Amino acid sequence: MQSAAKKVQRSQANRLINIICIIALVIFWRWMWGYCWNPLETSCFSSPGYGGDHIQHYYAWQAYATGNLATWLPPKFSNWTWPQQVPLIYGDTVPLASIILAPIAKLTNDSFQYFSALSLLSIIGSYLCGAWIGSFFSFKPYQSSLIGLVISLSPPALLRLAGHEALSLQIVIILAIALMIRRIRALSAWSLTLLLSLGTHAYMFAIVFPMAILAQYACKSEGHNESVSPKFIKSNSLRIGVLCTIALLCLGLLGYIPNAADISPGGEIWSANVFSLVDPQDYSLIAKALDKKDPYQWEGFSYLGWLGIIAIALSIGAKTATGRTPINYSNVFPSPRWYWTLITLFAIFSLGDQWLAGNTLLMTMGNDLTLPRKLQQIFHATGRFMWPAYYSLMLWGLINSMRSTKFPKSLAIFFIILLIETHIPTAISVKKILASHYRDGQEWQQKSSTSQDPLLNTLAHAQLLLNATGDPWFRTDSLPQFTPKAINPQIATNYAPYLARFPNSFGSSNTGDPCKLAVDKINLTANNFERSRIYVIMQEKSADGCQQLIDQKSKISIVAKVPTAIYSLTRQPSY
Repeated sequence: MQSAAKKVQRSQANRLINIICIIALVIFWRWMWGYCWNPLETSCFSSPGYGGDHIQHYYAWQAYATGNLATWLPPKFSNWTWPQQVPLIYGDTVPLASIILAPIAKLTNDSFQYFSALSLLSIIGSYLCGAWIGSFFSFKPYQSSLIGLVISLSPPALLRLAGHEALSLQIVIILAIALMIRRIRALSAWSLTLLLSLGTHAYMFAIVFPMAILAQYACKSEGHNESVSPKFIKSNSLRIGVLCTIALLCLGLLGYIPNAADISPGGEIWSANVFSLVDPQDYSLIAKALDKKDPYQWEGFSYLGWLGIIAIALSIGAKTATGRTPINYSNVFPSPRWYWTLITLFAIFSLGDQWLAGNTLLMTMGNDLTLPRKLQQIFHATGRFMWPAYYSLMLWGLINSMRSTKFPKSLAIFFIILLIETHIPTAISVKKILASHYRDGQEWQQKSSTSQDPLLNTLAHAQLLLNATGDPWFRTDSLPQFTPKAINPQIATNYAPYLARFPNSFGSSNTGDPCKLAVDKINLTANNFERSRIYVIMQEKSADGCQQLIDQKSKISIVAKVPTAIYSLTRQPSY
C-alpha cells in the first residue's frame, strides 16, 4: 500500500516538474526568437540580399505554397529554375510541413512562416525524449528533467536555429537515439521516425536509417542473449525489408528519387574537425576557440562543453574504479559494440576527405577510395554526421555519472552550473542573429512598400522574369539574388537561383545565343503567363539584335560589367 502511494506521489512530482520545465522552455524560446516567434511575423526572413539560408528557406516555402508552379506529391516547384522543376527539398524548407501547410496558405492567401513554431515543437519534443530516457533508468524526476534540458537546448541545434531551420530540428536524431536506448525495435515507431527524418532534411535520414536497421538486430539480440549470426540475420530480413520499402516509398513521395539522379553534387566538402567535440568556437563563457581551417571546419560544431567532458570523465572513472563496480545496471545502449561502431563510422565520415586537428592537416583521403569520396561529395557537408556522436557521448556521460554517484542532488546542481558555460552564450548569440534578421526584414519591407523604383514595380507586376543573357549564373549587385522573390513570391524566373542542389541540365539549358534562348523559353510559356507580364534580362548589345522580340522603349538598365537591361516583349508575338 505504501509502495503504491509512493509511486503515485512520484508520478505527480514527475508531472509537476515536467510542466514547470516545459513552461520554462516556452519562455526561453519566446525570449530567443524575439519578435519573430509569431508565425505571421515574417520580417526575420525578408530580405533581397545574397546568401542567408534562412531567406532561401522562407521564399522557397512561399513560392511552393502560393505559386501555381508546384506539385503536392512529390513536392516540386519550378519558380526558381523555370521551366525545370526541382524537388522542394533542394529549397531546404521542411518538406513535410510545407506539404501539410500549403493548402492553408492557398486558402487564406496570407504570408506566414512555420519555422519558429517547429523549433518550439523540437525543443519540447527533445526535452520529453530526455525525460523518457531518464525514466527508463528509473531516475528521480529532477534527474530525468536535467537530461531533457541538456539535450533540448543543445548548442549544435541552437546554433542552426537562426540560419538553417530544418537542420535545427534535431529532435529527429534525439528520438532515434531514445528509441535505441529504450530498446524499441517496433516497425511502426521506426517507420514514423524515418518519415519524420525525410520530411525534415536528407541529413537526418542518413543518420536515422542506419540506426533503424541496427535497432532490429541490437535491441533483439541483447534481450535474448543472441549473437548476430547468419540465422539471426535471416530471421530479421523481413523486418529490414519492410523498413527499406518504407524508406524507398518516402524517398519517392517526398521527391528525393528519382530527382537526385539529375542533381549536381556539392562542391568543396564542409567537414568536421578532429577537435569538433571540444572546440567551443565562439560559444563559451570560459573556453577559447581552437585554431581551425575556415570557412568549412565550423560545420561539424558539436561542442560537448565542460558539462559533457566532465560527465564523460566521471563515468569512465566510475566504471574503472578499483575494487568496486558502481554501475551494475544494463548498458546505456543496446549491443554497445555494434552501436559505438556505428557512431564511430559517423564520426570518421564527418571528418571529410581532409582530416584536420585544429589547423594541422593529418591526412588526405586517396583517390582510390572511390565510394567514400562519392558519398562525401553527395552529402557535401559531412561535418553534420558528428551530431549523433555528440548526443550519444553526452547521454552516455550523463546517465552513467548520475546513476553511479552517491550525491545525486549535488551532482545535478553541479551539472546545471556547467550547463551555463555552453548553452547561455549560444542562446545569446542566436538571439542577436534573429534580432538582426528582424531589423533587416523590417527595413526591407518598409522600403519595398513605399518605393517608386521602376525596377521594383516591374518585378511586382511580372509573372515571368527570364535570364536570357546566355550565362546561366549571371547575377549583378544592382539586382540582388532574392529581389525578384522578395518583391513577388509567385514570380517564375531562372535568374540567380539559390538552392542546395541544381539540376545538371540547368546550365546547358540556359546557355547559348540570347535571342534564340529567349525565343525557346517563351515558346514554352503556352498560356501560363500573360505576354504583357513577361520580362527578359539581356545585355543591351544582344537586345539590339532581337528587335522583333524586345520592346526597346521598355528598357530598365541594371548595373553590370557589360551594359544590361530588363525588357518587356513586343506587343505582337514574332517568334
